[in-house]
Amino acid sequence: MEVAFSRDLLASFKPSRSLRFHAPHSHITSLDFDDTGNYLLSSGTDESLQLYDAQQGTSSKSLYSKKYGCTLVRFAHSSTNCVYASTKEDDTIRYLSLHDNQFIRYFRGHKRAVTSIQMAPVGDMMYSAGRDHTVRAWDIRSPNCHALLDILAPMSIGVDPSGNVLAVACDYIKQVALYDVRNLDSSPFATFKPNCGTSMDLSRIEFSNDGKSLLLGCKGPRHYVLNAFSGAIDALLEGHTPFATDKFSTSGFSGFTPDGRYVYSGSANNSVYLWDLNDASSASLLHPFASLEYPQNSPTIVEFNPRKMLFATADTGVTLWLPESV
Repeated sequence: MEVAFSRDLLASFKPSRSLRFHAPHSHITSLDFDDTGNYLLSSGTDESLQLYDAQQGTSSKSLYSKKYGCTLVRFAHSSTNCVYASTKEDDTIRYLSLHDNQFIRYFRGHKRAVTSIQMAPVGDMMYSAGRDHTVRAWDIRSPNCHALLDILAPMSIGVDPSGNVLAVACDYIKQVALYDVRNLDSSPFATFKPNCGTSMDLSRIEFSNDGKSLLLGCKGPRHYVLNAFSGAIDALLEGHTPFATDKFSTSGFSGFTPDGRYVYSGSANNSVYLWDLNDASSASLLHPFASLEYPQNSPTIVEFNPRKMLFATADTGVTLWLPESV
């Protein structure tokens, strides 16, 4: 990304293109950019996957999974392949060629709904968490489960930038556990119980780009930034409006910008809020430095492009945002 992020640049983002290719009145459940930032995928309750050209702001292809449903779609380190979780028939994760709409492989093992899917930053490893109280590691070149962790209510998982650390957030017991992916048969090498009130009520856990911070994106009035080594709360982020309901499980509405300095979050008042972590001291309460308004679309999902200066929001349609000038 050639242009550096700044407060002024982020505050200048405006809706640029509205993409409404999912069926009317359906809800989008996940967004993901490919590694190059050139393509964007969405899944929806209309049981379709939509592929977009993120640079041109156009639709590239519509694919359908009417028999199995689809959610939590992720590119598999290629703009032509993806993985996604089934929403009916069974809880299989499916590996799909976007080129010819043919399944490459099936990953069977989860006995209840999958709640989180993450690809390793490099290589062929994939990790999944489910309501069957398991976290599973897969090599996408094989249909067999590579490793299995029995964990109570693992709601969200994240992988650090090195690909060596797997973070598992368990909302029920309010715990974050860190595992060495090279030795998943062992106990976690660190566990944190951050003081997040009665429930973390998580929507996403994510590492910063340097691996030093962990974002706990929550469905309540606060998000939390933790020190990834000690588990201490470095910042509490508030000022956004929580979404009233969680009717559709989504891929999350908060995250780090690619440079790791800023955190963004969707808000129920049809805005995206932005916080600057450089303003944080130990366990400090941060308020947004900017809010980006878009009355036509509630940003129940927000995803930043990893390579290009744009981000996407989604509810019943996808909106691409660009800065006014770069």
